[in-house]
Amino acid sequence: MSGRIWYSEKWTPEGPYEMAIFIEKVRGASGATYAIRDRLGQCLNHKALFEYEPMPSSRTAPFLKRCRFDSIQKAQDAYEKWEKKILKELSKEAPDGR
Repeated sequence: MSGRIWYSEKWTPEGPYEMAIFIEKVRGASGATYAIRDRLGQCLNHKALFEYEPMPSSRTAPFLKRCRFDSIQKAQDAYEKWEKKILKELSKEAPDGR
């Protein structure tokens, strides 16, 4: 099973991104952590940016440090930070300022 995800619990946020983004509990050699993923093969990192998620055998230690969260709460907080950032950016683009 080296590096492969073999167990998952998913949490999907409600709202405009429902079912497009999910938090998944993953277990690997270092134990259980959480990944925030989308359906395009990307994952959210600690800087609230999505990046490409390589195949399990190609995931480096720096990648796992950037893109894994120690608890479901930390993952949810990171998701909420990303969502606020996106909604703020979208409101700037809206013609009526909403």
